Amino acid sequence: MAKPSKMQQRLAAGKSGRVANPAPYGLRAIAGRPAHEVAKEKAEEEAIMNAPKKVIFMSRTDAIDHEFRDCEVLISISDTKTAMPTFRHPPQDVLELHFNDHVTYMDEGLGLRWMIMEDGKAIAEFVAKHTDKRNIIVHCNYGESRSKAVAMAIAAFTDRRVLRVNSWGKTQAYREGQHDKGNSRVFTITCDALLYNSEMEAA
Repeated sequence: MAKPSKMQQRLAAGKSGRVANPAPYGLRAIAGRPAHEVAKEKAEEEAIMNAPKKVIFMSRTDAIDHEFRDCEVLISISDTKTAMPTFRHPPQDVLELHFNDHVTYMDEGLGLRWMIMEDGKAIAEFVAKHTDKRNIIVHCNYGESRSKAVAMAIAAFTDRRVLRVNSWGKTQAYREGQHDKGNSRVFTITCDALLYNSEMEAA
């Protein structure tokens, strides 16, 4: 390999007179942020992604195309009068639930309903049944309200980390506090059911 010219050496040395050590690829400063902050965030993201147990929320479309493995189970949330989707790679076990994101008086007259405590209890029992599974996947229509709320509630009562599948189909870490917890009613009911279930197990 050819030895760098004196000009190349001077350019590499910069003003400090020392040979520059460029930041590893992908860790350079982004939008004015120091490279060490980007590196720290990347390390945190990798830690979440590699956590032994996760709860992942996604849209109905992403769930249909998802290749379920033996270590994964599914909580499928559809609207009241909508059938559960047909999955290309069916999960080993699935909890099928039907309730709407938001319901008006007119919707109730059409037979549509909110989430109720019975749905929350079914989720709590399903989670308790599959404590050994690496991933619990939750889907709703768009992966932004009901499934997010259920995933956040499950994470609050277990050692699971929360991941999401974004609109580009990429699985990424979901940091609590940066965003909302989805449908507040669904989050509250699921938390209440999980709390009740854990108290019953401890009794």
